[in-house]
Amino acid sequence: MLGIKLKEFQEKCVEELLEQTVFGEKKEILLQAPTGSGKTIILLEYIDRFLLENKDYVFIWLTPGSGELEEQSKKKMDNLLKNRETKTLNDILTNGFEKQDTAFINWEIVTKKGNTALRELEKSNLYDQIENAKNDGIKFIIIIDEEHRNKTEKAENITQLFRTRAYCKSFCNNKKKR
Repeated sequence: MLGIKLKEFQEKCVEELLEQTVFGEKKEILLQAPTGSGKTIILLEYIDRFLLENKDYVFIWLTPGSGELEEQSKKKMDNLLKNRETKTLNDILTNGFEKQDTAFINWEIVTKKGNTALRELEKSNLYDQIENAKNDGIKFIIIIDEEHRNKTEKAENITQLFRTRAYCKSFCNNKKKR
C-alpha cells in the first residue's frame, strides 16, 4: 500500500473502483476528477490493493502524448510502490508479461502508422506477447489515462486485443478541486 495517507474522497474512490472491478457488471469504469485531485495516487492504491487479492492479473496503463505522461506515471509508481513491478513497452516486447506487472504503454507508439510493436514480421510483437500471457493464465485490466484524447478506431482495436475484464478510463474535467 502507498506510504501516504489518502484523503477521504480518494479512499472512497479506491473502494468504489475495487467494488466495481470485483463485483460490478460494468466493463468500463470511469474515474473523472479535477486536475490536482490525485487520480494517479488513487489508481496506484487501487492497483496495489487489487493485486494483493488477484495474483493472475496484469494492469496495462495506456497514456497519451509523446511519452512524458507514461514516464511520469511509471516513475510515480516505482517511487511509491517499490514492491510492484513496472514495465515499458520495450520490456514487454523483450520479456513478455508476468503476473502482477503494471505495463506503461504510450498510445502513440502502438497506434501510429508503421509502428514496430504490432508488425507481424517482428520477432516478437505485442500480439504475440498478449497471446503468450493469456496462454499462461494472465488476465488484463486496462487503465486508459486521458481516454478522451485518444478515442480512435485503432486504439479501440488495440484495447480489444486484451479482451479484458474491465477498463478504467481516467480523464480530467478541468474543474478546480474543492
